[in-house]
Amino acid sequence: MTANRYPHTPRSRPAARWFLVLLLGVLAVVAAGCAHEVPAAAPNFVYNPAAPSRPPDRPELTLADDDRILVLAPHPDDEVLATGGLVQQAIAKGLPVEVVFLTNGDNNEFAFLFFSKAFTLDAHSAVYAGQTRAFEAMRAGRELGLKGGDETFLGYPDFGTLEIWQNRWGDSEAFRSMFSEQNQVPYWFARTPDAPYKGESILKDLSEVVADFKPTKVFVTHPADTNPDHVAYDLFLRTVLWDLEDQVKPEIYNYLTHYGEWPKPRGLHFDAPHEPPAQFDEAGRWVTLPLEPEQVKQKLEALKRHKTQFAASKVYLESYMRANELFDRIKDIPLAPGAEDVLLLPSGTGVAAGSALPEGAVTDGATRRVRVEGDALVFTVALDPASTAAVETDFQAFGYRSDKPFGEMPKIRVVAKGSSHDVSDKRQDLPADSVQVSRQPGQIEVRIPLALLGNPERLFFTAEAKGGAEALDPLPWVALDLRAAQ
Repeated sequence: MTANRYPHTPRSRPAARWFLVLLLGVLAVVAAGCAHEVPAAAPNFVYNPAAPSRPPDRPELTLADDDRILVLAPHPDDEVLATGGLVQQAIAKGLPVEVVFLTNGDNNEFAFLFFSKAFTLDAHSAVYAGQTRAFEAMRAGRELGLKGGDETFLGYPDFGTLEIWQNRWGDSEAFRSMFSEQNQVPYWFARTPDAPYKGESILKDLSEVVADFKPTKVFVTHPADTNPDHVAYDLFLRTVLWDLEDQVKPEIYNYLTHYGEWPKPRGLHFDAPHEPPAQFDEAGRWVTLPLEPEQVKQKLEALKRHKTQFAASKVYLESYMRANELFDRIKDIPLAPGAEDVLLLPSGTGVAAGSALPEGAVTDGATRRVRVEGDALVFTVALDPASTAAVETDFQAFGYRSDKPFGEMPKIRVVAKGSSHDVSDKRQDLPADSVQVSRQPGQIEVRIPLALLGNPERLFFTAEAKGGAEALDPLPWVALDLRAAQ
C-alpha cells in the first residue's frame, strides 16, 4: 500500500534546525539502542527489581462472553508489548477487538535511521517512517489474529499529543511536529486526514471511536508513564468517557511501558512474571492476565513485525515477553467541600488525611494534600516536619464540566519558585494575584479560586515539587471528582 498523495509541503528550515538534524544523525547509532527510552526518569528510591513489594498473587483479569475489547496504543508496537496476549485470548473467545493508534510513531527517527541504514532526516522521510510503522502494525496484528478493519490510525504527532492536550485548543495555533514539520494529519489512511493537530480533533476522533464501538473494557496507557504520548492518551480517554458518560461505561485498565529502567531483568524471560514497579504496587490495584507459552511466542512473532523498532531496541522490547500481562485500575478521587484533606500519594492514589495508607504504599518523606475550602482549591506540599528547606512547586489543574466543551475550560498552571510565582492558562499569562501562595519553612500552599478553574465538576491535576535542592517524586495526573461541591 502506498500513499496516494504527498505530505503537506514543509516550511523552509532555519540553519539551526539543519544543525540539529546533523547532530541527531551523529548520535543516531548510539541512541537507537535505547529508542524507547525517554528523557524523564522514574525515581530509583522505590524500585528494586529483585524484590517486588508484593508477590505475584494478584486477581486475574477475566473476559466475559459479551465483552468488547478496545486497545488504545500511543505508538505502533505498544499494542503488542502491553496487550499482545490479551488480543489473542479475546479473539480466541470470538470477542470484538479494535486497536486504535494515537500516533504513527513518526518522531522516532533514530529507530528508522537504524533500520533503513540511510541518513534521511527530513520532513518527507519522517512521514514515510510513520507510514512504515503503520504497515508494520497491521502485519503484527495479523500475527495476533486481527483482521482488516480491526485497526484504526488517528495519525497525530508523535511526541506532541501531551502538548496538544495541555495547550492547543480553540484559537491557539496547531501543534507543528519537529521532524515531519506537519501541523495536521498527513496520512491518507488515517481516520480523519488533514485534521489539525489540536485537542478538538483528537477528542472528536476518539469520541466517535468509543461511541461507535461501545467497548466494555478499554486498555489504555498509564498516567505515570514517562512518555508524554502515553500520558496524553489516558487523559484524552478520561475526557471522552466523561463526555459519553450516559452512553458507555466501560471498565478501564491501564498498562505501563515506560518507567525508568523498569522492567528488569531485560531480555527474553518467557517464564518470569511481569511485576509492577514497587512505586505503584498497592494492594487491590493490579490485575494479571496469565499467558500460555504459545501465546507468549506468538506475541514475540508479532513484535518482530515491528521491524523498525525491533532492530533498534530488541533487548528492551523483549523484556515484555513474560508469562503474564499486567494492568492497573485507577479510580477518580472524590473531593468534597468541608471534608478532610485528601493525601495524594506519589502513586496517584488519594486517601483521606489520617486514614491508613494502602498496603504496599510507598512515600518519599513529603506530604501532598488537596482540599476544597470555601470557593477555592487548596494544594499543600510539606516536607519532613524537621525540614526548614524552601519548597517550590509546579502544578497544573484543568477543569471539566459536562455542560461546556473541554477545550473552552481553563487549563491553569502555577509555578512557584523563590518568593514569586507565575500563573498561566494555556500558555497565556494571568495576573499573579489570581492565586494565593503561602510559604513557611518546609511547606508551600497554593490556593486557587474554583472560578478561575471554570467552577469545575471534575478536575485533572498534577504536580511536581522541590524541597531545597532535592526534587520530590512527581505526582502523576489524577482525576478529582468535585461534584459533591456543586
